[in-house]
Amino acid sequence: MFAKPNREGTMQIARTLVVDDDAGFRRRVRQFLASEPSIEVIGEAADGQEAILKARELKPDVVLMDVRMPGTNGVDATRLINDEMPRIKVIVLSLYDVDEYRQAATASGASAYVPKKSLVDELVPTIQRIWRIRRSMTFSRRESDGEMRIGRQGHQHSAHRGQPR
Repeated sequence: MFAKPNREGTMQIARTLVVDDDAGFRRRVRQFLASEPSIEVIGEAADGQEAILKARELKPDVVLMDVRMPGTNGVDATRLINDEMPRIKVIVLSLYDVDEYRQAATASGASAYVPKKSLVDELVPTIQRIWRIRRSMTFSRRESDGEMRIGRQGHQHSAHRGQPR
C-alpha cells in the first residue's frame, strides 16, 4: 500500500486539486479518488485561471489539469503554476492522446500526461509516482540542507585544526 506513516507517524497523503471545465468529470474524478487513502481531493477549478488562484490558496501537492479549457488553457496554467509554485506537481489530462498535447504539456513543465481514456488504469499510479518523487526530493533537500549546516560547522572546526588560535 502506498500511504505509509512518515517519521512523525502521520499518513503521507497527496493533496490534490482537480481542474476541468466539465463539472461532471470533476465529480467523477473526485468520486474515483475518494477510495484511495493516499490521495485527498482538496479542491476543484473550472478553468486555468481559477486553477492558478486555487493553487495559490490551497497549496496542493498535485494538480490534475485538463489541457483544453476555455479562457486560460491547461498548458498555460501549468506553465504559470510551475513557474510560480514549482513544488506543486501538475499532471495534465486530455481527452485526446495526441503528441501535440503531450509535447505542449511537457514543455509547460507538467510532471506527467495521462489520456482520459486511460484514467482508471493510470491516474492513481501516476499520482503516487509523482508524489513519491516530490516527497523524496523534499526529504533529500532537507537532508542536504542539514548536511550543509553540519558541513559548515565541521568545516569551521577543521579549518582551525592544527593552526594557532
